[in-house]
Amino acid sequence: MLKWASSTDPIVKSIFEESTRSSTYLSPAIQNELIKIMAEQIKRQIAEKIKGQAFALMADENRDNGGHEQLSIVIRRVVNADNHKYIIQKYFIGLIRLHEFDAQTLSNEIVNYLTNYGAKLDSYIAQCYDGASVMSGKCSGVQAILRQNHMPNGIHIHCHVHRLNLVIVDVSKVIQYISEFYQIVSKIHSYFVSSSVTNEYYQTA
Repeated sequence: MLKWASSTDPIVKSIFEESTRSSTYLSPAIQNELIKIMAEQIKRQIAEKIKGQAFALMADENRDNGGHEQLSIVIRRVVNADNHKYIIQKYFIGLIRLHEFDAQTLSNEIVNYLTNYGAKLDSYIAQCYDGASVMSGKCSGVQAILRQNHMPNGIHIHCHVHRLNLVIVDVSKVIQYISEFYQIVSKIHSYFVSSSVTNEYYQTA
């Protein structure tokens, strides 16, 4: 990363040229520390932007390559630009590692994470999740817990992208040639990733 930065930033380039072999800042520990510092700077900038603003919360569970469940947190706000034009801005603010998956635990994790940003929870005007009952349950889902206890103005919205995905999945099951198309694509993918020989052939083709 620093080598790439040195190709465009004269200050970074001069550091490389003038540093000794024992202080190149390329060790894994230094790299991780630099990434952590940059992340904190970005967090502070986002926290400053959302201070005193009305915004929406978007969250979704996902699993990384290591099989660990995480909760991605995104906040969204509308900015009044020049000439009465409104711009939607989204900020990905982080991933929360999950060890328990009930609605109360997820709610606590979200509240703690957002509170650390210094955001006022009563400034949230919307919550957007997929249709899973643990997130969107009317009585005991995350959206209900947050609205009852932390975000009185945070109306729940079922993610439109998730709705579209559900429609596409149902359509692909009903229309035969679409179903066959996805089956063929899936088999092609499995063929190339299941064997190191075929995968290497694909990479070099």
